[in-house]
Amino acid sequence: MHILVLEGRLEEKEYLCNILKNTEMFSNIVFFYDSTEALGYLKKNRVDAIFIDIDIEKTNRIYFAEFIKSYDNSVQVIFLSNNGNLAVKAFDINALDYIIKPITLVRLRKSLNRILAANYNDKKIHIQCLGKLQINRSSKTHTSIKWRTTKSKELFCFLLHNNNRSMSKEMLIEKLWPYLSEKDSTALLYTTIYHVRKALSSIGPAIKLLRELGGYYLHLSEADIDVWRWERILNQFPTINMDNQEIVLEMVKKYRPYLEDEDYVWAQSERVRLHNMWLNNTYKLIEFFASNKWHEQAIQLCYDIQAIDSTEQKSHQFLLNIYNEIGDVDKAIKQYARLKKIEKQLIK
Repeated sequence: MHILVLEGRLEEKEYLCNILKNTEMFSNIVFFYDSTEALGYLKKNRVDAIFIDIDIEKTNRIYFAEFIKSYDNSVQVIFLSNNGNLAVKAFDINALDYIIKPITLVRLRKSLNRILAANYNDKKIHIQCLGKLQINRSSKTHTSIKWRTTKSKELFCFLLHNNNRSMSKEMLIEKLWPYLSEKDSTALLYTTIYHVRKALSSIGPAIKLLRELGGYYLHLSEADIDVWRWERILNQFPTINMDNQEIVLEMVKKYRPYLEDEDYVWAQSERVRLHNMWLNNTYKLIEFFASNKWHEQAIQLCYDIQAIDSTEQKSHQFLLNIYNEIGDVDKAIKQYARLKKIEKQLIK
């Protein structure tokens, strides 16, 4: 994330700089003492969030925040103050958070988790790949795209799957029409490209199918891809703790199998990789919840795993361990029987 901090005191700037770096969540952090200089920077650079100390130049900085939100409402604004006197005014202009000093790492992480969650939904076009393919506006309104043929949809998915990389004509033919002659497959490719472009025109300029050096790719200027963001957020939290467990749980709950309703051969390895990533993070959460005696949350996650894969052996073993730990003998006995049944099925 790219963060701008508008702070008025050198000692607090240094403290905030250290605490922000300790979160290890930022690609770039810039600091300003003056609102005018900060505004000049923002006119040339886009940031994900702005931290504003409003104990200095209160009125000017409130106006500054109002201008930024009117200029780009997707930028998240977090106010910093020694008191809550301006909290009502801050939230009137749609601030994401209001932090009372002294700022602690725990409190800051909660605010950063809110930024991550907010940014997840702020793009103009949101493409859902986890589960059934959907294209939404602002993550709320489903936009129905009429694909002329099943291959039109598959071509779109394949180009999206390859994340802005240009795919040659030969590669596209190999993946979509491997059994046809070169003449027939080439004709079908050009026709399908036309159909995809026509379908995408219904949602405006945010997604375009372009040609570059003999290949084709999707240009995604204002699109948020759920699976890319989902993976990026989870990778920021290799270990689970009290500060990040809520955002990791939110990401785990968002999971559905990659392009769930499609049987594309080329998507299978990615589907398995993402499934294993989800399992790994879910088990880390189960272990965290169980170690903190949050047994209901741990049990629910085990059932969430089994709703997607009923034969996932490790989830059944976790359930058995939890029931034994809390002394629920009846459920432990039933769970033991289910576990043994699954073990026999896997052997067969």
